[in-house]
Amino acid sequence: MKREHAAERLEKKWFGKGFRAFAGGEQDPELYAMFENWAFGEIASGAALTAEERVQVTLAVLAAQGCYSHMQMLLQAGLRLGMQAVTLREVLYHCSPYIGFPRVMEALWHANKEFEEAGIALPLEPCGTAREETRREAGFAKHAEIFGEAPTQALRQAKGDQRNVSGYLAGTFGDIYCREGLSVKNRELITVCLLAVLGCEPQLKAHLQGAMRVGVSREKIVEAWEQCLPWIGYPRTLNAFSCLEGL
Repeated sequence: MKREHAAERLEKKWFGKGFRAFAGGEQDPELYAMFENWAFGEIASGAALTAEERVQVTLAVLAAQGCYSHMQMLLQAGLRLGMQAVTLREVLYHCSPYIGFPRVMEALWHANKEFEEAGIALPLEPCGTAREETRREAGFAKHAEIFGEAPTQALRQAKGDQRNVSGYLAGTFGDIYCREGLSVKNRELITVCLLAVLGCEPQLKAHLQGAMRVGVSREKIVEAWEQCLPWIGYPRTLNAFSCLEGL
């Protein structure tokens, strides 16, 4: 199947019409045709990711870059594909430790507008599980599940300048990673895409090991980065692939 035909079919499924018309790109048909044929006609043809996973990782990297108009279109696509609003919200909540809370709050403002227009009552149901008095221990346990006991023990025993930050990190794992609405595998898949777009290679290498440890396949990681490529560009994508060498 030609790229343009594959793109047209996928775009109709995701957006109800061509991305160009949906995004208001009729005044620049050449650029939008390049993007559509590549992103929707070529890259999205892989079999390792589900449509829902493609939406999740793309939504996350768009939020990370502050591309809110495109992020809103992906939210609409997710709802059209039958994804739950809670799942879409959790993707954005999960971004908080990586891109900062203000950017996520801005993303949620746009997301909530989409939910309201879709007739979804707000606020959505809560998904947090960690209690205030146990959030750090819950976070340490989740950290060990992802990275193993040795890295978690090193985190517990951190001294010097990073002692407080290590405790904050454990609490954040309790606050974010222990939430319902997304599996730990999906959270780590989203994380390796976020770290790719942010250019944080040391953290990316650690999370690649963690993602594989909790069952995310190498094929899924590769395809997730390919999915993100048209939205984030080659330099950061190629840097991410360099982190995968030797794993």
